[in-house]
Parts: sequence; C-alpha cells; structure tokens
Amino acid sequence: MMGLENFKGAAKIIETDSLINASATGATVFLGEFALAGIVVPASMAGTSISFEVSLNGTDFFTLKDDLGNTVSVTLTSGSTAGFYSLRRILPMAVPYIRPVSQASETSKTVTLVGQRVV
Repeated sequence: MMGLENFKGAAKIIETDSLINASATGATVFLGEFALAGIVVPASMAGTSISFEVSLNGTDFFTLKDDLGNTVSVTLTSGSTAGFYSLRRILPMAVPYIRPVSQASETSKTVTLVGQRVV
C-alpha cells in the first residue's frame, strides 16, 4: 500500500481530529502551508454530512461557503459512512484555521484531515 511518504511532501495527514463527545463541532486545526484536500471518516457517523468552519485568526469562525454562497459540505454515504472523501473540487485556499462540523452530535468519532501542499 502506498503511504503518504511517497508524495514527497505534497500531501500529509494534517491532524486526526476527534469530534468532541456529545458535540457536532471538532477541534480547531492549523493548516499552515496546506489546504484541506480530503477527510477520512469512520463508520457509523450520526450525521449525514460534514461542513467546515474557517478562521483567519483561530478565534473568529465562519461557515465555509462557495462563490455562490452555498455552504461547502461533504455528504456521507448512507448506511456506511466510512471512507476517504475528496475535497479537491472545493479546495479552500489560504485559510489558516479550519474545523469540521458534523450535521449531528457525534459520540467518540475521529475525523482525519488530509492536506495538500499549497505552492
């Protein structure tokens, strides 16, 4: 199996983010020189979608929206949510802080954020 080390720094796991017990909002993640390229979600997520909140300063957060004003979200596969969900079509550029938001309150679920180096 090919690991991320084969991408020579172009991609990496930014952070494994635990959705807080009995909460829908995950912890703040600093992206640094990376843009969010995808997420890995476990099976049996309570929510049917994950959206994102972004911040320029790590304190004031806003819902990530596309250029038409629509909330950017990932629809999770019904019945079996486990998998890698690509965000290449909505790659948020130049956003230093991000946090995932489940559509429903989660219990001990971990979402892994995967980044792509921005050049």
